[in-house]
Amino acid sequence: MTGNKGIWERQYDQAENFLWSLRPIQTLVDYSPLVKEGNVLDLGIGEGRNALYFANKGFEVAGIDISETAIISAH
Repeated sequence: MTGNKGIWERQYDQAENFLWSLRPIQTLVDYSPLVKEGNVLDLGIGEGRNALYFANKGFEVAGIDISETAIISAH
């Protein structure tokens, strides 16, 4: 694998548990009260920490990531 995809595949594959914590990004949490309803699109979803945050708040969430390993590890 070459390029960014290969870099991220290796990063996620080598992580013991999660590459990132399961805690959402704090800035997102701080500003989330401004979003009252709607759909959320998470580009670069990784292991899903930000998507899960919004899903738990009742939002419909969709996401995509360059790394299939990240998506699989989120399950």
